[in-house]
This record gives sequence, C-alpha cells and structure tokens, in this order.
Amino acid sequence: MPVPDVHDPQLWLREPDAELAEFRRSCPVARHPDGRFWVVPGHHEISEMSKDPETYSSSKGVLIGDLKRTV
Repeated sequence: MPVPDVHDPQLWLREPDAELAEFRRSCPVARHPDGRFWVVPGHHEISEMSKDPETYSSSKGVLIGDLKRTV
C-alpha cells in the first residue's frame, strides 16, 4: 500500500479514517516515497520504538530537509 500523502488536501476532504486505518494495519513501517524518512503510523509501534533508544535514535542528526507544501 502506498504511503498516504498527508500534505495533500484531497486526502482530508475524502474523510481518510478508513484509508489511514488500513495503512496502519497493512504497513506498520514504510519508507516515505521521496526516500528521506520512514513513516510509522501506529501508536503501538511508536510506543515500542520510544522504549528502544539504542535502535531508534536521532543522535547522529536528522537531515530531512524541507518538504513541498501544498497546504
């Protein structure tokens, strides 16, 4: 399943609850389409990651850069 573009106003106009729920179920971790970062949409996954700073750390820096804004 493709990563939903949360910057797309059309996503929010079509009431995305079911689409976002399916994304969380089918793809707990995904690479953003532009390749600059990972998307972790679920509460459980985020909670588990927050308990493991050795694996999930930004201690070496975060270089995402600016995303194209459509809103």
